[in-house]
Amino acid sequence: MNKKGFTLAEMLISLGTIGVIAAITIPSIVGTLPCKSKINFLKAYGSFSSVIADITSDDDLYYYNIDACPNVNLTCINAPLVAQPAPANVNNNFASARDKLARLVASRMNLTGNYNAANCSFTTTDGTVWTFNAANGINVARVTMQVLGEDDTTRTFTATVDRDGGITLPDFEREVLRTSSDTKKNSFKTLMNAYRKTNN
Repeated sequence: MNKKGFTLAEMLISLGTIGVIAAITIPSIVGTLPCKSKINFLKAYGSFSSVIADITSDDDLYYYNIDACPNVNLTCINAPLVAQPAPANVNNNFASARDKLARLVASRMNLTGNYNAANCSFTTTDGTVWTFNAANGINVARVTMQVLGEDDTTRTFTATVDRDGGITLPDFEREVLRTSSDTKKNSFKTLMNAYRKTNN
């Protein structure tokens, strides 16, 4: 009787080969993955930059044309992110341009709890603590994002928002954004190089 199948030796050789490939490729793949705090920063920054672009392009919130400013006892000036009339769903009593910006951003995010007017801060459902600090010169606010990292520790990232709605990142935060896009491009290359090494 002729039975077709693998012998024990063939099975052991196959499993050994798979084990060697896994031992070589898994560390390479894991090494290219960013840590949890960087991933959370990328998500937070993506949401933040989208919200800033959205609110600064809304003429009912910020006016780029001085002549378009309605007469509501507020002085309209050239820098758009200076306190202007608020939409109906946001409190009109802004303490400052920074308070207005923080409230508008908070109104477009999923919060846990309420907006803290005392220090212009709020917490989003992903655990990120946002604080809009005072800034100097042409800047409206220096925003800190405390994001969750490994073992639920927190890591702080910063961004500065100027009076025109531009966002400036410090060197480290820019590097995180740059390396995250490089990681996506290079992860497949890393996998293929590891595979070639096992076959040579």
